[in-house]
Amino acid sequence: MKKSYFLKIFFILLFIIVVDNLFSEYFRIKNIEKDSSHLANIDTVVVLTGAKGRILEGFKFINIPNIKYLIISGANPFSPKEDILSFYTDYKDYFPKIIIERRSTNTIENAVELKKIIYDKNISNLLIITSQTHIYRTKYIFNKIFTNKAPQIYFWSINEDITLKKILKEKIKLIFDIIYLNLTNIDQIKPSPIRKM
Repeated sequence: MKKSYFLKIFFILLFIIVVDNLFSEYFRIKNIEKDSSHLANIDTVVVLTGAKGRILEGFKFINIPNIKYLIISGANPFSPKEDILSFYTDYKDYFPKIIIERRSTNTIENAVELKKIIYDKNISNLLIITSQTHIYRTKYIFNKIFTNKAPQIYFWSINEDITLKKILKEKIKLIFDIIYLNLTNIDQIKPSPIRKM
């Protein structure tokens, strides 16, 4: 009798903590401020694909004179560059500045593949564009992957329709990513093989 009573109390408290955490996260994400003070230092903008509006947001930065590259990470490996960029009418003017990374299929792989490009191109100041609910997990992953000789990394989020379901999904993914990144040798992480269609 006592054991079942304590179990009920435990699960009620656990439920309250989870709900409180989700609502706190909801309001924290809703109130993310965009810090534009570092934009003068940025030499590369990276867009993590996966949500509507991210690539278009990346193109807003391409006219800044100090921007050397716009990297679109996680693009469909079977789509031509022209198709990926077709919604932006002036993309051909910036074609040499645009790099399409096609190997990554998730945020960890984005960071791993971008690390190669960033060191190869000698990039020193990087702006990562993602969505509001994805930004905290992205920060964790990139800070974990880019440990030594890291470029300066800044983060920028696009506005999105935030739901508790999206927040819960990101929290669960973050837990799995934390476990994976702490149990894996980061230098051994390889992207998934390209799937055949």
